[in-house]
Amino acid sequence: MAIDYAEWFADARAELHRIQGHKADLLGQLGEIDKQIAALVRTVNALAPLVGEEPENPPEPTSSGITDRIRSILNETVEPLTPTQIRSLLEDAGCDLKSYSNPLSTIHTVLRRLADGLEIKELPLTMDGKKYRCFVGVAGFKTRGKAVGEDLNQKRETSE
Repeated sequence: MAIDYAEWFADARAELHRIQGHKADLLGQLGEIDKQIAALVRTVNALAPLVGEEPENPPEPTSSGITDRIRSILNETVEPLTPTQIRSLLEDAGCDLKSYSNPLSTIHTVLRRLADGLEIKELPLTMDGKKYRCFVGVAGFKTRGKAVGEDLNQKRETSE
C-alpha cells in the first residue's frame, strides 16, 4: 500500500490554515476583551470615590508584540493593506509606536518576515501608475485575499 504524501500534505496545510485562522480570531477577541477591561477599570475608578471605595489598579497589559498585532490585523481584514494603512490601524488600536525610532521601517521588516514565513501574502498593486506593496493574511487568502487583490488590480487598471 502506497503512502499518499500529497494527501497528508494537503491535510496538514488545511489544518495549519484552520489553526492560524483560529489563532487570529482569538487574538482579535483578546484585543476586544482588553478594551472592555480598560473601559470597566476607568468606570470603576470614576465611581469608586463616590461610594467610598478604593480605585482598582489598572490591569497588567497583555502586551502582544508588534508582530502579533500586525498578524492579527491582516487576518481580520478583508482588503489587502499597505504598510502605511497597517501603521494607522496599529495606532488606532492603541499600539504605542513611539518606542520605535522608525515605526514604518519596523512594520516593513515584520511584514517581510511574515511573508518569508508564509504567514501572509504580498500582493503588488498598481494605482495611478504607482506600485504599492499590499499584504493579506494567508488564512483568508484563498477565500478572500486573492479575489480581492485581483479585483483591486482590475479596478485600478481600468480606472487608469
